[in-house]
Amino acid sequence: MNLSVYHAAITKILPIVLSSLAILSSQVMAEELPNGILNHLKSATTFVKIDDARKMRGSGFFIENDIVVTNVHVLGMSKEKRIPPQRIQLVLMSGQPSERTIEASILDLDYQNDLAFLRVPQQSGVKPLEMRKSESISETLPVYILGFPLAEGLDLRARNPSITVSTGSISSLRRNEHEKIEELQINGNVIPGNSGGPIVDAHGELVGVTRAAILGLGVGFSIPSDMVAADLQGRIAAASFTHEVQPKDSYSVDISITTIDPSKKIKRLAAYYWISPINSVRPLDEKDKFPTYGAQGDGAKKHVELKFDAKLGQWTGKIKSLQLSPNQDIWIQPAISTAKGLKLVGAINHSNDMRKKVINQVATPDSPSPAKPKSGPNSEPKAGVGGIVNLTPRFVPAPKLPEVKPITPPLTELLEAEKLKDKDGYPYALVKSTATKVKIGDSEIKQLLADPHGDKVYAILANEPDVLVIDPLDLKNVRRITVPKSPVHMWCDSRRLVVACGDSRVVVTIDTNTLEVSKSVRIKGEDSLQPERVVGDTPDGSIVSVWKKTDENRGFPSNTVHLITPSGSTQQVTTGGAMQAREIQWCVLLSRKTLWIQSNFGGSPSGAPFVLSLDNQTVDYSGQLFGKQGSDMHRSCGHCFLTQDGKRFLIPTESRGLVKDAWGYSSTTLVVKPDLSEQLLQLEGTVLCEYPVGDCFVSWKDGRTPDKTNASHEILYLSRSSGRVVRRVVVSRFDPHPAIFVYHRLNPSAIFLPGLESLWVRDPNSNEGTIHVIQCGPIAPSAYVPTDPTLMVINAPPKLAFVGKPFAFTPDFSASDNAKSVKFKLEKGVTGMKIDEKTGKISFEPSDANLGIYSIVVVAEVDGVRVPVINWDLEIDFPK
Repeated sequence: MNLSVYHAAITKILPIVLSSLAILSSQVMAEELPNGILNHLKSATTFVKIDDARKMRGSGFFIENDIVVTNVHVLGMSKEKRIPPQRIQLVLMSGQPSERTIEASILDLDYQNDLAFLRVPQQSGVKPLEMRKSESISETLPVYILGFPLAEGLDLRARNPSITVSTGSISSLRRNEHEKIEELQINGNVIPGNSGGPIVDAHGELVGVTRAAILGLGVGFSIPSDMVAADLQGRIAAASFTHEVQPKDSYSVDISITTIDPSKKIKRLAAYYWISPINSVRPLDEKDKFPTYGAQGDGAKKHVELKFDAKLGQWTGKIKSLQLSPNQDIWIQPAISTAKGLKLVGAINHSNDMRKKVINQVATPDSPSPAKPKSGPNSEPKAGVGGIVNLTPRFVPAPKLPEVKPITPPLTELLEAEKLKDKDGYPYALVKSTATKVKIGDSEIKQLLADPHGDKVYAILANEPDVLVIDPLDLKNVRRITVPKSPVHMWCDSRRLVVACGDSRVVVTIDTNTLEVSKSVRIKGEDSLQPERVVGDTPDGSIVSVWKKTDENRGFPSNTVHLITPSGSTQQVTTGGAMQAREIQWCVLLSRKTLWIQSNFGGSPSGAPFVLSLDNQTVDYSGQLFGKQGSDMHRSCGHCFLTQDGKRFLIPTESRGLVKDAWGYSSTTLVVKPDLSEQLLQLEGTVLCEYPVGDCFVSWKDGRTPDKTNASHEILYLSRSSGRVVRRVVVSRFDPHPAIFVYHRLNPSAIFLPGLESLWVRDPNSNEGTIHVIQCGPIAPSAYVPTDPTLMVINAPPKLAFVGKPFAFTPDFSASDNAKSVKFKLEKGVTGMKIDEKTGKISFEPSDANLGIYSIVVVAEVDGVRVPVINWDLEIDFPK
């Protein structure tokens, strides 16, 4: 989005995002702030980073010891797009030697005012900002604007930027219909990256939160501090009332209220209600702001207590029986109770919604005339020729509608969870969930694919000529993208969906925002050439695809790799004999420049996979982790992937010596070095994806016993550092063949939607477009288990040491991002062995007294918590 505004007539206020281009206005020289105030402001202002596909940047600030405020749009969210980012990072003292990064989670969102409240660890040690009341703010007040304009773009080292402090002044106070200050107009330098940052006065007190600007004109807009204070005190964001007609002019009213309460100040919420004469003149409260109780003829004031429904995230209650005659009104007035007392909001006349008005239309066979009332004040006048009939509304009870049972699973429903401890004493959350069957088509699903945000799901069905686009919040909302015949395989990122089409031998690129085809490229070759898989993209944006043709003489396929450049040209990568007469079991980009391929030769597994370089078109068979295991590798799944940090490669696989389930499949995932030379870790279950929220992997585990009874299907959240389970979701009412998770040649059968924390599973054996939707969350924040302060060894230790030769090993450790201090300890080792508590380096000189095999156990204190680090067997022998 381009926020540059170059015409003075532009009146639309645009949100500030980092990706925007800006015309920088001239900067006013700032008056010097006292060092104490300036240092406090710098420590309380944070650089906000969203490093998923959204790539958002902005600013934020501490308003309480464990709460940071920023804008909703800085998180890449809005009223229309409510899927949260996968990971929120806050950089404290950004750009300074003492900078540190902490992770935050969403606490509450005020979409109306574009305010986001983030939870941070309580031990952050940052003193929050004080707030100045908006009543004391006036035009021309000098202010200071703090934040990180243009983010890394202004840092000479292209690292986290240092804070920018600019001066400005209040140029206008914009008020709403209740004369409340709703927006502050700022005269000063407000540019992309300032969004969510504080605007303060000379005393360092918060005046407002930067929200938007008209760039190039030096005009900015801020959310007043009073709105931040109101949210922190707890307030009602929205209320809805639905009624049900009962016999004898009686009603029941269901009440649902959504609140904004980041500080958890709301102790009680009630709804007061009373009956009044129709059209009574309503008095205002003591501040003359809203209608309240006390008009002449008002009946007794009653109330119903509301309860917080964790599943809905709302306060709900019910007025069970309410008598209402045609000449009466019903008023409902919500009230919040906090430590400061009871706070009422405006009373609402709900009567009009509970009365059905007479429809002014001529009766037809499909819409019969309403029954005429008896004579009296509401009787209908007769109309002559050309006359106008005035139909006065009269009281007619609304018909009771039949209950509607939606097909769409309630994906946003909050799940119950309990905290338990595993056998080693580590906490984890236990969640129970139920699989829901949903039909999205009439033929077999060939492929499901989710975009990086999880707000769109794409599907290819066997007999469908189009690509289906499914809304994950409403599975009945299905759109179609027309593509050439016939879609075979898809790949996508946040900007584009790439589809390979078989009969047409065409690869089309589709804009994921407009869902329209932006580019179409034909792959040249023989007529028998067919697409096999769209693998991904290279650093220059080229698309990697695999194609095959059948050898008519032998009946075996041969395969080629084609690159499609951003300009639309194609290039075939020479594969020589490596892919001739072989059927590809799976292939994956080991890095964005090399392709890792597992194939069959003549219908039987070929053993270890090989690596094809896309740059120099060479094939490498060396340095293979699985060379000794031979054909075991043909059970590897097609969704192997490299982690975001580039240090680990995950391989769900059937491997020698592993415990298999009743169907003979492994429920283990190997974590190896990217060059496939060493195994680092072994994870429980079949890992489906990396999930930055909670710093974990998401894994599927089938716990079926050998006699195929007592099936226990589970979704596991595994710590990326230690591999231990931090959250276990037990799934009921789910019984497709478990092998679909472990092995399906090119299209894994399960996708995980990160924003919704739901798992979609298709059954390749089904001839209908049926999926199983499993809710893994979101669950109440208190039920999450925080990231454990664990470590992971990146390099494997030596297994052999020799007498007379000094032994030394320094593990390469990857610590959790939130770990502050790490001290290593040798808990079990060989006599004379030492360890450096800072680096973890192990050293000693073996003697003939040390011959044999020893268990070496290293632990660490991570922020004062004991954490197992590495445990391996070391054999000491004479040199050969």
